[in-house]
Amino acid sequence: MSTVDDTGSDSTTPARLAAAGALRRLGNALVAHQVDDEALERLSNRAEQFTLEIEQGAERLHGFFQPDRPNFADASQMTRDGSPLRSLPDCVISGAANPMGINATFFREGDDAVCRVALGPAFEGAPDRAHGGIVSAIFDHTMGLSTAPTPAFTGWITVTYRAPTPLRTPLEVRARVTERDGRKLTVTAEMAADGTTLVEAQGLFIVFDMAKVMGAASATGSS
Repeated sequence: MSTVDDTGSDSTTPARLAAAGALRRLGNALVAHQVDDEALERLSNRAEQFTLEIEQGAERLHGFFQPDRPNFADASQMTRDGSPLRSLPDCVISGAANPMGINATFFREGDDAVCRVALGPAFEGAPDRAHGGIVSAIFDHTMGLSTAPTPAFTGWITVTYRAPTPLRTPLEVRARVTERDGRKLTVTAEMAADGTTLVEAQGLFIVFDMAKVMGAASATGSS
């Protein structure tokens, strides 16, 4: 196994972001378009070459351990209104450096955590509709962010699908903490498109000690 790069060079560079964006576009294009086998074979060969090259590099640090990670306990970072909130670069929901993610953008508006995203064909379930699993994941992330700067893990969430979630359409999720009982936080949220509510959710989140989690965590999360 290659060693972990802990020299500080794990920061997310513009080149990494560009590569991840190109791969996300490729994934959506491959799902949505029919091409001949010759083109697919060329793609496979080139992808395999790049994969072998990349796998020779040092293991990348988990976002929690990267030098420029956001501080989720810092109210000035996590509760400011209007500007996009910083996120872990490799997160499957909010990370612009994750080629398999959705690259959602998050904001804070008053007590609400706000997510804005448009889902591509790679996340299709029924025809022209987003898969319910990815919709649930978006809620989980947005609802978790609504507890900031208080860190909290998901205990449970219940998602109610009122209408189909369309692809290639701007979506907005809003979530806020509605009740606190000791370490238990109740969170509610809604997803809308063009002003129409599509999905609603409620969840229970449990406050945790970030220092203890960070102390017990592995930098890479791999064996």
